[in-house]
Amino acid sequence: MTLPDALALSPSRLPDGEAAFFGSDVYRRHATPAGVFRPTSVEDLRAIVLAAAEAGLAIHTRGGGVSYTDAHLPRRADSVV
Repeated sequence: MTLPDALALSPSRLPDGEAAFFGSDVYRRHATPAGVFRPTSVEDLRAIVLAAAEAGLAIHTRGGGVSYTDAHLPRRADSVV
């Protein structure tokens, strides 16, 4: 999945090699998200969410904890975390 430029060029985007981690938890693995972001401000978060929504991407939030229920895992590759 190719991300729109507003997302692909975001300074908050983590390297592609780290995206697979965000598609898994302790026991399960689902889809690798198209992009993973760590926003550094409210404005940055807003821009990421708006660009993802305009592109029709699913948006998943994830904190720093570990899940054993896979509730936070993206089910589709056309998603962002």
